[in-house]
This record gives sequence, structure tokens and C-alpha cells, in this order.
Amino acid sequence: MLQILLLAEKEVTAVVSMNQQIASKVGLTEIKNSKEIELLGQKTSIDEVAQDIQRSLSDEP
Repeated sequence: MLQILLLAEKEVTAVVSMNQQIASKVGLTEIKNSKEIELLGQKTSIDEVAQDIQRSLSDEP
């Protein structure tokens, strides 16, 4: 399940990045300059996600 979610995250990030590029080309500066969209377009560190999961699992009783 986790692998599917990580793959989906990677794909969504790629789509958001492409949409930012399209917005830039057609002059949609509001979308291109959106901080929220910029955050969504940043790559997710799989290593950080794995470490967070490991910490969560080790914190459980």
C-alpha cells in the first residue's frame, strides 16, 4: 500500500510541475506564482517519509 501511495505522490508532483510550466507559457502568472501550487510541486523525499514511518512505528507501544 505504501509503495502505491509513494508512486501516486510522485506522479501527482510531476503533473503539478507540468501544469506550472504550462501556466507560465500561456501567461497565467497567478497560478505560476502560487505558493500553494509551488509547495505541491516540490519533490517528496522518500527517505524522509520512510524515516517518519520508522519513527512512528518505534514510538508505538
